Amino acid sequence: MSSLVSDLLGASARRMLKALAEGETNPAALAALADWKLRATPEQLCDALGACTDLKSVYRRLLQMALEQLQFLEQQIDRLDQELACLLPKAVAEHGDLRRKQGYTVAMAVEESRLLQVTIFTTLQKNTNDLEFSTLLPDVVIIADEGRCAIEGADAAVHGRGFRRAGQRQVIHNLV
Repeated sequence: MSSLVSDLLGASARRMLKALAEGETNPAALAALADWKLRATPEQLCDALGACTDLKSVYRRLLQMALEQLQFLEQQIDRLDQELACLLPKAVAEHGDLRRKQGYTVAMAVEESRLLQVTIFTTLQKNTNDLEFSTLLPDVVIIADEGRCAIEGADAAVHGRGFRRAGQRQVIHNLV
């Protein structure tokens, strides 16, 4: 299945793996749980999932345990993210105060952000033959958005304004 699904931990694959762990043996029923946007066809999925018809109960239990462990880890990460999001605004304000005292200007933040983006995009351009752009594009958009957030954060810090809480990604990147 990993050769047909781009993200084995994505929503479609998880639905199929969960059903498999719960005892589903019909490849067509498992394939029907896939999202319509999946690049694999239902026939390809049925072919791949055909081997699951004889899956022993011990393997189903191992799969169930792995899925439960994954869910537990994701919950722990979410809790830590929430705690971190509460701690970071104070650190961001202190960092902004320090930069302001050191004479750091918005123009400097803009230049820093521009240089970072130029470096990233130059690296991408030099490696176009080795990159899968369909998976990389969302990350490039995030990088551009984070650059914008860093500039807004620097502007707020230099001018003594607070940050609006638009998410922890903005808060983290305002620290740099």
